[in-house]
Amino acid sequence: MSTTPGDSTWADAGLVPPESSEVPDPSRKTVPVEPEHQPAAPRPDLLGEADEPDVVEQAQGLPEDEAEEYPGS
Repeated sequence: MSTTPGDSTWADAGLVPPESSEVPDPSRKTVPVEPEHQPAAPRPDLLGEADEPDVVEQAQGLPEDEAEEYPGS
């Protein structure tokens, strides 16, 4: 999307019909991302600003819900 004034900004905003009336091919696949461009796994408190109990709580996993139904239903 263009940020400078001009013909392309009008097309990006949908104010000008597209140059081609062809429908894009639905079988087109996404391009694989190279490993160095993959985001890293999230980690709590990278800057060391959070209180220790908050970091521990965020790092803990939740147990599976053993109830078959929600309460009150």
